[in-house]
Amino acid sequence: MNENIGIDDLDMRILELLEEDCTLSYREIAERLRRSMWSVRDRIDAMRRRGIIRGCRGVIDYGLIGQRCAMALSFNVPPDRVEEAERLLRGRGDVKDLLIKSGDRRFFAVIVGRECGELRRRILNDMAKVIGMYDVELDVVIERLKPRCPNDWQKLWQFARTLRKNLSET
Repeated sequence: MNENIGIDDLDMRILELLEEDCTLSYREIAERLRRSMWSVRDRIDAMRRRGIIRGCRGVIDYGLIGQRCAMALSFNVPPDRVEEAERLLRGRGDVKDLLIKSGDRRFFAVIVGRECGELRRRILNDMAKVIGMYDVELDVVIERLKPRCPNDWQKLWQFARTLRKNLSET
């Protein structure tokens, strides 16, 4: 048991299963772990109350809904604009991942759009100017090697093929 956070090996195994597929029912998790459904339910509920489990996200094939380009954006903003940058990026539906990290470029975002050229212009002309981005690095995402939900590999590979096809056409 990890004394610092108060979870044991069973909790960790439950968390690993939920990371792999957050749509599993209490019964499915219980069967895989050979535990009672009620024990699994109580543990998941307790971890939710404590903020250990914050939610569940789906893996979406953006290519199938016309969002054929994904870009990785690393950048900095002036210290007095960090909160503004965070607020703006959190509020954008096209920003799918957003992190503040250590290193030369403090912000990292994954942004999706219909077409790479249009997405690049939107990022560099609209977003960069509004929040004062500098030291910007912008790259096209070819494929995601470790998706949030590994059970969706087929959708991920379809998305990667769509991106490769679109890149070869540009």
